[in-house]
Amino acid sequence: MGYPNYKTYEKLYARFLNKDNFNKLLDLVDDYNGKIVLDLCAGTCRAIEEALNRGAKCGLAVEQESKMVPDKIRSKCNIDLMEYSLEEFFQSLNFERVFNVVICQQAINYWLCKSSALTLSTIMAKDGVFIFNTFNTKPKAKPHIKEYEFEGKNFVETTWAKGNKIHHVQIREGLDLHHTIFEWMSDKYIKSCLNEFFKVELIKDNKTSYYRCIKK
Repeated sequence: MGYPNYKTYEKLYARFLNKDNFNKLLDLVDDYNGKIVLDLCAGTCRAIEEALNRGAKCGLAVEQESKMVPDKIRSKCNIDLMEYSLEEFFQSLNFERVFNVVICQQAINYWLCKSSALTLSTIMAKDGVFIFNTFNTKPKAKPHIKEYEFEGKNFVETTWAKGNKIHHVQIREGLDLHHTIFEWMSDKYIKSCLNEFFKVELIKDNKTSYYRCIKK
């Protein structure tokens, strides 16, 4: 199921747009000054915007869902936008551009494997930093239903596993529901994909894992 436009997305997933968690991820890079940044599965592009706010020189955002990208991003001269899937992006690489920082916020479960990790490493500067976050507890086969109120609106979230496929349904009153499917990836699997190309540091914070990976 495709993602909604960025305004609907921000309403639907409001609980997940936590500034503390967002900053914990971005803070894994010590210095953005003058750096060239790649934002994978960029969504609303808030990660690359924040990297620029922290001193990055310029960046490239890759996002296949056109409706997710705010109009203001398209007009920024220091952000290039590629409306590609990551498979299309990796296939299109000419390796002429080298990135100092790569960010993937809460989307690694859609694309990481050993071959994609290798391809990514070839377009990163030595000692470049790849940061991402993901959940570290596999949902059960029985759907878990969470109901709550947030910012005055009622929400329901349902998550379950079917084999290694994770299903998540997000509902907010007054909006169409959104159903996503992605791969379960354990910390062991993630490290097995990355260890050959990166020095991997894992920081666990409750149900979230944050990764800081330095290009070898």
